Amino acid sequence: MRGVDARGEVRIQPDIVLGDGHTIRFAIDAKYKRVDPEADVYQALAYAKALNLRRIALVYPADGEVAPATHRIRNDDVSILVRTVPVGTDAAGFVGLDLRAAQAARDPLRELDGALAGREAACPSRPIRRAVRNAASRVPRGQDTQPR
Repeated sequence: MRGVDARGEVRIQPDIVLGDGHTIRFAIDAKYKRVDPEADVYQALAYAKALNLRRIALVYPADGEVAPATHRIRNDDVSILVRTVPVGTDAAGFVGLDLRAAQAARDPLRELDGALAGREAACPSRPIRRAVRNAASRVPRGQDTQPR
């Protein structure tokens, strides 16, 4: 992976990076707990700048501590998506949890993909469309994933 600085001495490594074989198109950084939200945003901004991305996503556990948001960076063209994914078990059990997690994981990919399609004349590459489609296929349309 690249470095933040020109000499590559300060290495960066987002948790999820999707590309088309030539260019990094999306990056997502998974956070397991919210300790310092400003530091997370600064880290995501560093990733976006080093990887030449206009959008990047931070994904947190959906434990009620983090609300989804989009931070548009002032004086820049970078947006940082903050999203949540269900974790743990609840009354729905693992199957319901898996369906909700798949849906939640699909959403940031679609948002990142939509931003990319809006700024470029060409469609996203086949591997990116396939990744979004694979994430989308894990959640049946219209299926109720809420606990009963």
